[in-house]
Amino acid sequence: MAIFLLSGCKAMYTQGFDTYFWTSIPGEERFLFIDGKKKGLIPYLPSAPNCENESSKEGCLKEYLPSGSYEIEVRNIPGDLLYEETLTLKRSGGSISIGNTTPGNGGKTVRTFKGSCLMEEFAE
Repeated sequence: MAIFLLSGCKAMYTQGFDTYFWTSIPGEERFLFIDGKKKGLIPYLPSAPNCENESSKEGCLKEYLPSGSYEIEVRNIPGDLLYEETLTLKRSGGSISIGNTTPGNGGKTVRTFKGSCLMEEFAE
């Protein structure tokens, strides 16, 4: 006699965000680092892009970020740290959670989102 046990397992499916980085601070060039890797120049935009306007997003630095936590840094050309945060994203089904922690040493971010689109502005 053989006994078979079957168990149903349900995998937790998580999604991420198309994340668009930009700055409203003119002047000094700023570079984005995610988990220690340089991603590129953060573009200055004179007016805020939004998730519903494709042409406004074209000027941003785009990175796809799956659900998880990320060490975000903004540095200038000499490499001085201008801003840092831990950004935590979770998107699963209809549930969305976006949070950050900062050491509070200057700078700020302004975040807006819609669906899978996340805008992250580095501001003063």
